[in-house]
Amino acid sequence: MSSKNKRYFDFMSKGKSSLSKLIREMIPIILGVLIALFINNWNQSRIDGKFQQTILSSINSELQENHDELKKLIPAHQQLLDTINHYQQDNQVNLGKILNKVNGIQLVSVKNTSWKALLNSNIQLVEYNLITQLIDIDEDKNYMNVLSEKLLDLVYEELETGEASSKHKLLILINDILVLEEDLANSHESCLALIKEQ
Repeated sequence: MSSKNKRYFDFMSKGKSSLSKLIREMIPIILGVLIALFINNWNQSRIDGKFQQTILSSINSELQENHDELKKLIPAHQQLLDTINHYQQDNQVNLGKILNKVNGIQLVSVKNTSWKALLNSNIQLVEYNLITQLIDIDEDKNYMNVLSEKLLDLVYEELETGEASSKHKLLILINDILVLEEDLANSHESCLALIKEQ
């Protein structure tokens, strides 16, 4: 063998042994990285699952509490409508007396703290249908707040008024609130059913 061939052969032998040595050293590193990624993914899935259960449980409790309050107030507002209708043409009975007969105005307070917490964090962990239902409830809640403010403004401005027109305005506002409360109660029922499915 010529010296040139010998050097080439030595170089190739050293290169093969260096390459095989490099591969043998990289395999444990690559396996370690893959195992670490697997463990990290598993742990993140476990954390996400726990968060999802916790937030859904909290949302469920809030929705149930809101639903119960809505179901309690709907008959009270229906009674208020009936009382206003009964005294609508009687100018001797003012708004204050009407409200006294039904123990005042009761307004619902729709809570959405858990939903807001979900919105600000891992919203991707919850199904789209539930999110859209919760958004609808939130929009209805905002509309309820607007109607409630208008109702209170009307009552405080015209508390001593016995005019039919004032009673008619009150009737319209209470009716709008009643319809919205019924819609909210139905939306809450739908959300509660969706949470049970998850």
